[in-house]
Amino acid sequence: IALILRELAGVNGTRRVLLVFQNPRELRATGGFAGSYALLTIKDGAIRSIEAPAGGTYSVQGQLPLRRIAPEPLRLINPRFEFQDLNWWPDFPTSARKMSEFYSAAGGPTVDFVVAITANVGEEILELAGPLSTKAGKAIGGQNFIDALQETIAIDRTANRAAPKKIITALLPSMIETTHNLALKNPKGLVSALASSLATKDIQLWSAQETTQAAIHRLAWSGALKPATGDYLAVISSNIGSGKTDNVVKEEINHEARIGKDGLILTTLKIRQTHTGIKGHSRNGERHTAYLRIYTPPGATFVSASGFTPPSTHLFEAPDN
Repeated sequence: IALILRELAGVNGTRRVLLVFQNPRELRATGGFAGSYALLTIKDGAIRSIEAPAGGTYSVQGQLPLRRIAPEPLRLINPRFEFQDLNWWPDFPTSARKMSEFYSAAGGPTVDFVVAITANVGEEILELAGPLSTKAGKAIGGQNFIDALQETIAIDRTANRAAPKKIITALLPSMIETTHNLALKNPKGLVSALASSLATKDIQLWSAQETTQAAIHRLAWSGALKPATGDYLAVISSNIGSGKTDNVVKEEINHEARIGKDGLILTTLKIRQTHTGIKGHSRNGERHTAYLRIYTPPGATFVSASGFTPPSTHLFEAPDN
C-alpha cells in the first residue's frame, strides 16, 4: 500500500493520473459507460493541475488519428472504436492499457496511472461528508448524486452538445476538496468507504510501472479477471445504446451443475432480466439492449443457448475500409 501511495502521490517525480468516471446505470464490462474523464498531474503529494474537458470522453474523438474497428456488438452504435468505449474488456488492466494507448495517440501525455471510478463512490463520499452546492444553488448529496448529475447533463447536452459534461468539470475540484477535508475530519470513515469501493471494484487501479502494478494486483485492486483454477462463471453485461436503464433492470442468475454417473458435469445457466422502468420515461424507459458475455472454465463444451433475441443484422453499421 505504501508503494502504491508513494507512486500515486508523485513522491518520486511527477505522476499523471487518468481518472475515468463510469456510470453504473449504463453498464459496461468494467463498471459503467465511461462518459467523463480527468487528467490529474501530481507531484510531492499535491495535485498540480486538473484537466477535465466539458465534452467528457467525446472530446478525444476529433483528436484521435487511430482508426480501429469496434468490436462487433458495439457496431450497433458506432463502427469505429473510440475512447469512450475502450473499457470493453472485463479484465481492467487490458481496458486500462487500451485507454492509455488511445489517450496518448490523441495528443495527450503518457499517463502513469489509469483509475476507474464509478458514481457509487461519489454517493459514498457525500453520504459521509454532506451535500455539495452547485453554482445554481442546488444541493447534491449521497441520495441524489447520480440523479442530479444525469438531470444536469441532459439539460446541458440540450443547451450545448459540445459541453454536456460541464457539471463534472465544475464539481470535480469540490469533490476532491471534500474528500481531502473528510480525510482530516473522519479518516476512519473515508478509509472504510474507499476499502469497500476497492473491494466492490467501484475503484480499480492500473499502473504503467510493473512493480507498482504487481503490488496493485496482489491487493486485488487491479480489476483483473481471476484465473480459472476450477469451476468458473462470470456473467458480463454491457449496455449497448440503451440509455441509463441498468438501475431498473433486475437480474437473476441460476447456476445448476449435475454430475452424471460417468463423471460428466452438465451445467445449466439461466439468466432472467426484468425491465422495471416506466415506458416512455426520459432516462429509464428505453428498450434495454445488452451484450452478454459468459466466461466458463477452459475446456468446457458449449451445448446450446436460447431465450434471447439478437438485434437484426441490418442495424449494425459496417466500418469504413
